[in-house]
Amino acid sequence: MGMLMAVMSAVQSVNAGKAQEAAYKRDADRESFAAKDKEIARKKRLVAALATQNAVRGAQGVRSFEGSSLNMMLQDVETFEYDQDMGAANLAMTRQSLLESGKAARRYGVMSATNTLMGAAERATAIG
Repeated sequence: MGMLMAVMSAVQSVNAGKAQEAAYKRDADRESFAAKDKEIARKKRLVAALATQNAVRGAQGVRSFEGSSLNMMLQDVETFEYDQDMGAANLAMTRQSLLESGKAARRYGVMSATNTLMGAAERATAIG
């Protein structure tokens, strides 16, 4: 009976590790979706800033792609590109961390199961 309980406990440990790994993977996927939403928001802000600048300069009779107007637009695009790069780097680090945590949880489940079975086998050997 003791060995049966140990096997059942070991199976539960392995399954718990797999479930935790799957949860971390879902979290990583959610981070990807959130990053896409942030990217869309950044693009909208860039387009709005450029449109506003063009409207103001047009009302002032200044050409859109000359002088300080061009510099402002280039600065906005540069800031956008920096934000995009930082967002991608942060996403990569977060996803990697979550996926590694999931792998560690799965390994922990297997190690816990192994320890449970070895302990049960040791007790069974000591008894009999």
